[in-house]
Amino acid sequence: FSGEGDTVFNGADDNASGTSAVLALARMFAGAEHRPRRSLLFVTFSAEEKGLLGSRALVEQALIPLERVVFMLNLDMIGRNPEEPLGVFGDGHGRGLRRIVENANRSAGVELDFAGTGYFGNSDHHWFYRQDIPFLFFFSGVHEDYHQLADHPDKLDYSRMERIVRLAREVIREIAGADRLPAFVHNVGWLGLAVEMHDGLAQVARVERGSRAAKAGLRVGDRLEAIGGRRVDDDGSIGGRFRDVAPGTELTLTVKRGAKSRELSVLRAKTGFMGIGSGRVIEELREANGLASGEGVLVRNVVEEGPSDRAGIRAGDVLLSLAGQPVDSSGLGARLSQIGAGETVDVVVLRDGKRKSVSVTLGERPRPRGP
Repeated sequence: FSGEGDTVFNGADDNASGTSAVLALARMFAGAEHRPRRSLLFVTFSAEEKGLLGSRALVEQALIPLERVVFMLNLDMIGRNPEEPLGVFGDGHGRGLRRIVENANRSAGVELDFAGTGYFGNSDHHWFYRQDIPFLFFFSGVHEDYHQLADHPDKLDYSRMERIVRLAREVIREIAGADRLPAFVHNVGWLGLAVEMHDGLAQVARVERGSRAAKAGLRVGDRLEAIGGRRVDDDGSIGGRFRDVAPGTELTLTVKRGAKSRELSVLRAKTGFMGIGSGRVIEELREANGLASGEGVLVRNVVEEGPSDRAGIRAGDVLLSLAGQPVDSSGLGARLSQIGAGETVDVVVLRDGKRKSVSVTLGERPRPRGP
């Protein structure tokens, strides 16, 4: 980039902050008196902005034996927005991860915002997630200097970064020395189902009320024997098989309950489209209306003549429930994938301090236009 004045993209937050944290952690563990039981690999990836190319190469080219990788911690942008909680993604995708982070945070004292089963894949943990490897992603959020010349080092909150690094150190120390490792949790959003592996067996760990899994008759404790006619122990890729089901097609699941096996059929609907841009509810709005932490989804904008626009939903509204189920910003996409295009649902919104119920007929997400 050339021109007058400042032409250097320092990238202090994105992602010198995360890279510095990796280096600091490497120094901490290298100088520790007692080494952890498990090996630690400190990696920085290139070409993240061009499509997560560095992390994809490491995973897909098997540059390290992936069967031995038990956990991945991703530190991407941890230096800004000190007035907001640190985003923690992945806690709902690994058994016991939230407890580990909360215990580790006792000394660090960082305000945290757990994503639960919500997923954000635009960073280097994504390819580990695709391999069903438990992960955590610490992220302090975007800001006005994101990808701009003004991402300068004097704008970082170094004391908070130091506390985040201490939090990361304690998380790593706990997992690296644990007798029982955090097992990956397969959250199948379009089905409303969670599956965990127990002693080599795939067991249903959660069935969401009103979901397609519940309507098909799946129950917590059912043992999943086959997906689409293929036994789950063929290659262990449970998540991949659910992801590969094309929207609009049916899938046969073989489950065992007690001594009996049965086949259940589930339809993967085409993801419902509301035609809104969504975001988190700001704290002032939450407090003014008595909303719980994480409750609701802010409508940032409404697509003209889209489903929400036709139903009377406006920018600035807060979505509280969809088809009788509460929603938050991390779980809205999963709810829309469960309900499916063409369905008419009741939506409760908060507007000017008052709750209003409207009916929305979900559309089908438009395909991106080609060049």
